[in-house]
Amino acid sequence: AWDRIRSEVWLRLLESVAADRQQALITLQFMEDAMGSTAVRGDDVGFSVQSDRPGYLLVFNLNAQGGLSRIYPSNAREAKRAAAREIVTVPGFEVVPPFGVDRIVGVSYPSPLVGIKRYFFQTMEPGQEDLARFKQMLAAREDILAMVQVQMITAESANRAVRGSRGKSGESND
Repeated sequence: AWDRIRSEVWLRLLESVAADRQQALITLQFMEDAMGSTAVRGDDVGFSVQSDRPGYLLVFNLNAQGGLSRIYPSNAREAKRAAAREIVTVPGFEVVPPFGVDRIVGVSYPSPLVGIKRYFFQTMEPGQEDLARFKQMLAAREDILAMVQVQMITAESANRAVRGSRGKSGESND
C-alpha cells in the first residue's frame, strides 16, 4: 500500500507541474472494443491519444501496487513527434496482475524525452532503481504541454470486476 501511495504522491506532483504549465489539450480514450473502464486478465486494452498541439506523447500505466509500465512509445519508431490533432493509436497491452485500480496517464511534451528508450518494454516495480529514475526524469521536465489520466479497474475475472466496483450492499457506488 505504501508503494501505491508514494506513486500517487509523485503523480500528483506531476499533475501540479502540468496544471501550472498546461499549454495544450490532450485526450486519452479506450479503444472501442474495451469494456468501458473495466478489464480482466488476458484482455487486450488499447487507447487512442490526441493533443491539439504538436508534441511527443508518453502513455504509462500506474498499477494497483504502485508499479509503472510505459505503454507508449514502445519502440524507437513510435518515439516521434505527433502532429497537432493527430489521433495516435496506442497498441493494446495485456491485463496481468496485480489487479485493482490502475491509472492510465497520457502526457505531451514539446521535445523528445531524453533517455526514454531505456524504458521500452519494461515494467518498473516499487523499489526498483529504474522506477525512481523514470519518475525523476519526468518530474525534472517542467515543459509539459498537457496531461490527462483515466482510471481502469482490473480483475482476475468479470465477476470480480463487477463485485469490486460495488459497495457492501451490492449497490453501485456511482
